[in-house]
Amino acid sequence: MTYTSFYFMCFVALLGIVYFLTPQKYRYLVLLVFSGAFIYIAGGKSSVFFIYLTGLLAYVAAQLISKKKKIFLYITILFVLGCLGLLKYRSYLFPFGNSRLFSISVPIGISFYSMSVFGGCL
Repeated sequence: MTYTSFYFMCFVALLGIVYFLTPQKYRYLVLLVFSGAFIYIAGGKSSVFFIYLTGLLAYVAAQLISKKKKIFLYITILFVLGCLGLLKYRSYLFPFGNSRLFSISVPIGISFYSMSVFGGCL
């Protein structure tokens, strides 16, 4: 789905309608669901799994880091860098791989998202 397609315009219109009809207390859930739906449409199941997994990990790590447990910062950084390296550089690391692991599509903006996770944890 491109940003200039008719389907994207309908998707954004539906998002706007549902967002403004939802009580303010639950609007963040509407955005969470619609962003997951957009990522699924644009990138596939693996993209949604990665985005939600790293987001959940960053949230939990930020809660634990605020309690002076710095080890969770290092765990989060290693996990996100590992996922980023696996997704972006797997063809260089494993040039002769033939398994399903190598057919995962790379989500759009994965580097920006990974750096945003770092910023949120720091």
